[in-house]
Amino acid sequence: MRRAGTNHSRYPQSKLEEECSTRALVGYISETGNTKKAARAIYDEIPGEKDLLSICDVPDPSVYDLIFLGFPIHQFGPDKKAMMRMKQHCVPGRKVALFVTHAAPETEPELQEWLSKFKEAAPGAEMVGLFDRQGQMSVPIRMMLRLS
Repeated sequence: MRRAGTNHSRYPQSKLEEECSTRALVGYISETGNTKKAARAIYDEIPGEKDLLSICDVPDPSVYDLIFLGFPIHQFGPDKKAMMRMKQHCVPGRKVALFVTHAAPETEPELQEWLSKFKEAAPGAEMVGLFDRQGQMSVPIRMMLRLS
């Protein structure tokens, strides 16, 4: 079983260096901190000129050659905020890598289906990667599960 905080697919370093030859953005939406931690880890690994920003704070995405977009899974896929931001950033001709955080175990049968919903929500972009990272479950969700 995978430990929390590990990703189960890696972006090849040689391809990463090629894609990040000029300017990259690591943008994220994070409510519990899991996606922000994943964004920071990606940011620390990519070479070249780069920015780490909340997706809501990105002034002009067209200045980036590669955009990493990170979102948590909500209700088995992307929520409305994530869908809106993917529509804004995942446009034809733009290279995008998605990273998704969740509290599901690696063995969750529906996990790949949930991840596919993110890729389907970004059909216009040139998708150069999609990976996930298991994080901690939010306190409100844990409380709700205890009460059910």
